[in-house]
Amino acid sequence: TYLAWSYCEGFLHSYSRLAPFDDILKISCRSAYLLGQNGQYAEARAKLEQLDPNSLRSLKASQYWLIFRGILQLRQDIHGGNLDSADQLLSQLLQCRGGDPDISFELDTLHIELMVQRGNYDNALRRVEEIASSFKREGEDIFFRLKLLNMKALLFNKCGRPQKGFSVAVRAATIAWRAHLLPPLWEAIGIIASVLTSLYEFSAASRILTTIIPRALECEDAALSAELWGFQVDAYMGQAGQEISQSLQRKDMLTLALEGIGRCFGEWSKLGDKRRMSECTAKKGLILSALGEVEAVVNVKGVYNDLMAA
Repeated sequence: TYLAWSYCEGFLHSYSRLAPFDDILKISCRSAYLLGQNGQYAEARAKLEQLDPNSLRSLKASQYWLIFRGILQLRQDIHGGNLDSADQLLSQLLQCRGGDPDISFELDTLHIELMVQRGNYDNALRRVEEIASSFKREGEDIFFRLKLLNMKALLFNKCGRPQKGFSVAVRAATIAWRAHLLPPLWEAIGIIASVLTSLYEFSAASRILTTIIPRALECEDAALSAELWGFQVDAYMGQAGQEISQSLQRKDMLTLALEGIGRCFGEWSKLGDKRRMSECTAKKGLILSALGEVEAVVNVKGVYNDLMAA
């Protein structure tokens, strides 16, 4: 991801005076999108605002710029819990998405994420199937296919049926490995580890996640990093539950879980996702309680109440 962003910045720095405005616009939007993926919304907006207003007077350029600006705002609204605002913005963007397949797929993905935030898992799964069917008819991009497979597996996970998503995640991991597409590969392997956790194979899940998390962090995708840290915390807590009460091994596992939940919270806070931050805080309280840190638990409760009130 950093290399892709560097190419964008290198082009804008060295060739912006010579290149057609259409190229400058598309590369600026790509750069802004990569920044927004890591929760850097202010920097992403600044990147879009740097474009020459006179060149944006044409309808095509203006519409493309507005759609990308809308996608950034929509992502921020979904993570921030402003779901009514996100619904309105999404309906507007869907009407003017044009023929760009990347933009269309991004909006479809955000539509599914919005359903997930509302807890409409059945509708989200149905929408995933509809998009997959349309790709089969019209031809599909491998990356889009992998994204849909991972979303399907995650939805099964959220519905309390993680084993059903196991075969889907394995298929996604196999395709991603063959295509050398790393972000969807790490996501698929993370889902497989989560399924292993649901089967009480905590040690195996933890070893898998310990291997892939450093590589996944290179993708600079805050949501992906947060999901993987969350899976790792669950594996650590499962291992702690298998140890003898008050043993050193149990304390070590809980300490690792506490460190992991802090990293998970940090990634969700980049995106401003208050709901996920609240979940992390509640889980942190459970870990501290298991460690016997009574005063720390009281402080965590205060933080949790503040997040719920925000």
